[in-house]
Amino acid sequence: MPFISEAPGPVVQALQQCHRTVTNSTFVPAGKVSVRVVEIRSITATSANFQPAATAVETRIKDADLSPLTASEQEQVRSLLFKYSSVFSVHEGDLGCTTLMSHDIPLLDEAPVKQRYRRIPPSDYEAVKTHINQLLQTQIIRESNSPYSSPIVLVKKKDGSLRMCVDYRQLNAKTRKDAFPLPRIEETLDMLSGARWFSTMDLASGYNQVPVTEADRAKTAFCTPFGLFEWNRMPFGLCNAPSTFQRLMQRMFGDEQCQSVLLYLDDIVIFSSTVEQHLQRLEMVLMRLQNEGLKAKLEKCTFFRPEVCYLGHVISRHGVATEFFIV
Repeated sequence: MPFISEAPGPVVQALQQCHRTVTNSTFVPAGKVSVRVVEIRSITATSANFQPAATAVETRIKDADLSPLTASEQEQVRSLLFKYSSVFSVHEGDLGCTTLMSHDIPLLDEAPVKQRYRRIPPSDYEAVKTHINQLLQTQIIRESNSPYSSPIVLVKKKDGSLRMCVDYRQLNAKTRKDAFPLPRIEETLDMLSGARWFSTMDLASGYNQVPVTEADRAKTAFCTPFGLFEWNRMPFGLCNAPSTFQRLMQRMFGDEQCQSVLLYLDDIVIFSSTVEQHLQRLEMVLMRLQNEGLKAKLEKCTFFRPEVCYLGHVISRHGVATEFFIV
């Protein structure tokens, strides 16, 4: 028995229109919409091959490289990671959202910044549509009727794919600057003397895990050929975003800064002199991330290493050295 019967012509035409709404979010179709018959037995067969999210994270934990440790020590670490598996994002759209603080955008005057969108090559339309749809689906952004409007720009990444950014230079020019300091890297690295074990935690799209204050969301509005949108979560490009995120990290881990962890924006290094001490400190970090609703990207985390790379430096029990890059 068909699960979806063939749709009549008017329904197909409606699906091919510019917008469709799901859970109060508007999606820009990335291409021609088609409707086909799907039978229940085919859905059942597909679901049998589907790997649940929790299982996917558990598989990554089982595969984590803990080779510097003994077998019994590895078991303790994996048990700890399983205990806090909810801290690790399953996919790119699986982000946390802290309630500890939000990002404000205080302005020097109230005249809205309004710019037209810049021309985008038609060959890049699909990439922009796809990115907007992903952000809408995960509620990182929403549709906007704001008087503000900043243009998007496309930046090519190392792998050749495109990253969509927003040019907030005009908005930043009239934003009152936050003087909260970022750590001096050289000074913080000096605190690692005597450490023998290191773990690194990389938060998943860290900025996007901080909400923008509701009253200021309209100021983040950006224009595209497909409409006007604004950010629910803090985007890259805002002049005070680094200060906001560093303040968040300090509130969460400030009592442990330079004693058991190093903090620089969304990069966290845990250090210790013994395995037992490292287990305690790792659990402290995982517990606080869980309590504050933040998620880390497991594939970019490393655990119990005698040597790690951090902010252009190689950190080991022998000290700190500059990381060399092969061009």
